[in-house]
Amino acid sequence: MKLLNILLLSSLVFTGCSQHISNEKAKSLQKENKVIECKVLKNEKEKLACYTKKANSGDILSQKELAYDYIEKKDYKNALPWLEKLSSKNDMVSTRELAYLYDQGFAVKKDKKKAFELFRKAGLQGDMIAQNEVGYYYEKGWAVKQNYKEALQWYIKTAKNENIYGLDKMGYFNAKGYGVEKNYKESFKWFKKSALKGSKYAMSWLGYQYEMGYGLDKNYAKAKALYEKSGSDYSKSRLELMRKKRLIK
Repeated sequence: MKLLNILLLSSLVFTGCSQHISNEKAKSLQKENKVIECKVLKNEKEKLACYTKKANSGDILSQKELAYDYIEKKDYKNALPWLEKLSSKNDMVSTRELAYLYDQGFAVKKDKKKAFELFRKAGLQGDMIAQNEVGYYYEKGWAVKQNYKEALQWYIKTAKNENIYGLDKMGYFNAKGYGVEKNYKESFKWFKKSALKGSKYAMSWLGYQYEMGYGLDKNYAKAKALYEKSGSDYSKSRLELMRKKRLIK
């Protein structure tokens, strides 16, 4: 009898747990369906009204839809309150987008210090675009004291995640000796990774290193190939100079 009671109790416990999970899934699907309901509306005014109603009731997905739609339309004034609301809930993308409003002075008074704080908040949450922005603020000395070492620490975060901008900055900082001892071999390593991902900027730098023999043996043929592949104005000017010097045809 005891065994039977235990089995019955276990059955109730697990059934209850399963039911709880099912209820949570149902709630989640209901939320998604509410947003989908708005998406299927063809009339833009009706769609906007639908999202606004749900956003005002606290639906986060609808708040995001509104905020990002307003940004896309460059209606920063209407995007602002939704971005602020989402940022207060620690949504990192919204925090980063809010930072851009303060950075550029869209719908708010331009405030680099406020922008930096918001970029840093989003960056600490893992947003790579924001991390690059924090690095750039330190590099330029905007709202903070110029600090190449600190900038480097933020750029390396994104570079390690194969972000092209971060890779380019790591190559550049090592080539210039910003925040680190000048090291062309290290610079070449980062630029090569970026070039393989399609960075024209990195290709141009690699061409220059091959042309000048910085961190490796001179190789005019490789320099030419990289300059041509880059196609940037700088690369074109280097190709012209190499031809004048009769280093290449």
